[in-house]
Amino acid sequence: YMTVEGISLRLIDTAGIRDTQDTVEALGVERARDYINKADIVLCVIDGSTPLTPEEIEILTSVSGLNTIVLLNKSDVAQVVT
Repeated sequence: YMTVEGISLRLIDTAGIRDTQDTVEALGVERARDYINKADIVLCVIDGSTPLTPEEIEILTSVSGLNTIVLLNKSDVAQVVT
């Protein structure tokens, strides 16, 4: 939890969302999806140093109707997001 200008925020860092056959990882992905569905605002972190992957496009599509802020990480590497 943190407070910014009197507004309480709860930031939750979840597992990455991806297809997986690993049972434990799949539980983490499902928990991440649950948090997304309950969130007031979704911060979606995308690797800005590589082109968008099909999984990233799917994730961005799935949050398109939600209050979402897309963040590009790896800003120290040349950005090639398209």
